[in-house]
Amino acid sequence: MEINKDLIIVLIGYFLSIFFSWIGLVYGIILYLLKKDTEMFYEHSRNIIAVAIVFIILRLFVLAGSYIF
Repeated sequence: MEINKDLIIVLIGYFLSIFFSWIGLVYGIILYLLKKDTEMFYEHSRNIIAVAIVFIILRLFVLAGSYIF
């Protein structure tokens, strides 16, 4: 069974955007800029950036909530 390298690149991006949001955001931007000629990378890089931004905002709300209470 052969592992598709493109799939691994995309999965790393989603992993980083969920668990290490700032790094995932940078990874998504780099993927968008370098691989935008490929349709799969173009779509996934936008999604990776969006997921990273959502998780950054969620973490900021959790952090702010912990200081309030």
